[in-house]
Amino acid sequence: MADKLPKHISTATLVDLLDVTPQSVATLARKGELVRVGRGKFEFAASIKRYVISLRNTLRQRGGAEISQQASAERMRLSKEQADALALRNAALRGELLDAGAVEREWSNILRGVRAAMLGVPPRVGQRLPHLTAQDLVVLDREIRDALAAVGQGAAEEQNAPREQYARARRVTRQAALKEGR
Repeated sequence: MADKLPKHISTATLVDLLDVTPQSVATLARKGELVRVGRGKFEFAASIKRYVISLRNTLRQRGGAEISQQASAERMRLSKEQADALALRNAALRGELLDAGAVEREWSNILRGVRAAMLGVPPRVGQRLPHLTAQDLVVLDREIRDALAAVGQGAAEEQNAPREQYARARRVTRQAALKEGR
């Protein structure tokens, strides 16, 4: 392959190839990073090799390996985030995702219906079982209301659990600080 490469290259071609200015080519030649063979002419293969070696050395001096690894990791993270965003957008277009607000509204409607049905049990039972006293129906009503309240309280406790854990941790920390005399 080396025999197919041109032996010499002009300043203008180096400017285009390396994407630098003519002044940069002159500076690189003065530093010995390009091999000059005449006015405006450079040895092609040797100049490119020296230029690449110079770039590698500069990169190494600036912590190139670490920077390169960090840049690579950031590119990977960015690519993953872009892929995740695209996957979410595609899933939404296919109708595979649900709106959290709509789901919450629907469940709220369902649970309101369940609550109303449960609270309607004592009167219906009273009609079907006429031998039950009014006190029996009051007890049944109270049990259903207590059960609904306990279920509702359980959901509220689950939502408040992180706050309670945080408050408990703060109390323990304060108590430990007071014992140490801070």
